[in-house]
Amino acid sequence: MTSDDQTPEQTPDQAPEPTPEPTPEQVSDSTPEPAPGETPDETGSGRRRAAPVAHGPSLTGLVVAAVLVVVTVVLALLVHPADGGADAGAAPDQAAVTSTDLTCPEATDDGGVTIVSAPSLALAGTSGTTDDAQDGSSDGSVTAGGRDVDLATSAKASASVGSSSGSAETEVAGVDGLAPGLSATRTSTGSEGLAATVCPSPTTDQWFTGLGASPAHSSVIVLHNPDAGTATADLVVHSADGDITDDSLRGVSVPAGGTVRLRLAKLVAVTGDLAVEVSVDRGRLAVSAVDTVDRLAEPTTSEYLSGQSSSSTRLVLAGVAGLGSDLDSATLVVHDAGTDSTQVSVQLVSDDATFDASGTPTLRLSPDEVGTIDLTKVLSSAAAKDAVAVVVTADQPLTGTLRLVESNDLVEVTPATTLSSNGGSTTTGAATAVALSGTSSTLVLTADGSGDDSDEVSARVTLLADDGSVLSRRTVKLAASTGTSVAVPAKAAAALVEPLAGTLRGAVVVGGSQGDGAAVLGLSTLPSTSAVPHVQPGDVTAGEGD
Repeated sequence: MTSDDQTPEQTPDQAPEPTPEPTPEQVSDSTPEPAPGETPDETGSGRRRAAPVAHGPSLTGLVVAAVLVVVTVVLALLVHPADGGADAGAAPDQAAVTSTDLTCPEATDDGGVTIVSAPSLALAGTSGTTDDAQDGSSDGSVTAGGRDVDLATSAKASASVGSSSGSAETEVAGVDGLAPGLSATRTSTGSEGLAATVCPSPTTDQWFTGLGASPAHSSVIVLHNPDAGTATADLVVHSADGDITDDSLRGVSVPAGGTVRLRLAKLVAVTGDLAVEVSVDRGRLAVSAVDTVDRLAEPTTSEYLSGQSSSSTRLVLAGVAGLGSDLDSATLVVHDAGTDSTQVSVQLVSDDATFDASGTPTLRLSPDEVGTIDLTKVLSSAAAKDAVAVVVTADQPLTGTLRLVESNDLVEVTPATTLSSNGGSTTTGAATAVALSGTSSTLVLTADGSGDDSDEVSARVTLLADDGSVLSRRTVKLAASTGTSVAVPAKAAAALVEPLAGTLRGAVVVGGSQGDGAAVLGLSTLPSTSAVPHVQPGDVTAGEGD
């Protein structure tokens, strides 16, 4: 990635800082208050004139009477809402998402952005299934970097697929019919190996675990503000020796439409792995990170590191299928985000079971401490040959990342989010769409639940061509606490995963078998509807609040 000496670094074409609105204490009325018996001059000159003598009913009496009428009507409505209104406490209505914003970080080398929108997912709630849904792309649009993107679609498309060239940071926006199910992937190829990431949407809080601030392992946190107002964020850095404080990480300001890059080696130059919590306290920010490993004798390699929205006592790092055959190193980095010490344990998930890996050490962590477990031998062993995921458990909430280094490539695996079947239906919000860049891949799915759980977990997997047409569609079934892999051919431009029963997690391992590097793209639910609450007066009962 290109860099300069600014710390924090801001993009050259930042918008000027908006003039802050005056506080209530700064706002004053230049016209003085009239004295008793005077009224302001209607011309606005500020002069006072004597009030006329009132004849008939007083103005004060009329105002009081009017107020009493209004209060009586309002109270009546509070006690007896108007006919036709929704019942108090009614569930919010669901409305289709009409706007989706994503930000793709700049490429580490040559690269582009692949985009997929799944309008059929937005219609599935009314048409029954996505098989019955009609193409909804005609009433929406997608832009990338401010330019319209022509998304290809076929007559029987389940999604629309397109791409945007260029390596600069790219804002992707979908409106109306192409906003639901919008997903984008940044892919970079070149001397630093294959790097890819799902482009994040603006958010408020993120955890990044396994970052570095030394010459051998360095990281850059990228904050992008897609909105018209200034956004600010606080960053807290955790290490093996506790928290690291720095004034430059407090109140970081990101101007409207601007980007700030924080190079940790310039701000908190320490050795060892770090965990960074990014809290947005004003506006919205799309946050991403780039991790770089320099091994002197080997080429420098970089990879995108995705954030976690929250910590958990169980982390599922899905996406290790096929990555253990030629490992140079495998390092699990975990951070105790709880309030007490905890012991961290590691298991592997295969297509048969979740099991304890022989030789896997445990780790004891204090609150806010960052620690590592070397999994190189475990993932290179014969027992891990069929493993598709690593499960990390503790009795305190954790954040974590699995960092894999092969001959000339860095791979980062972050915790997969939960995908729910929504009670067994295929209605909106129960699917994920992953844009692919024309490289052979492997889709990995794992099923939650205990090993004794007899309930079957299932999902429908649809692979799409670059015109949006269906290449294949199959239903995948898993027993609880097991995993599976689905081969994805290079001609697939997108993958749709719709949970049908139970709870699962997953990822797409891009590359890995061609020797030119790999990257792991986590699956996450893409909501296609938003809740619209009912707004009406609430019930009033005498005596409440006493």
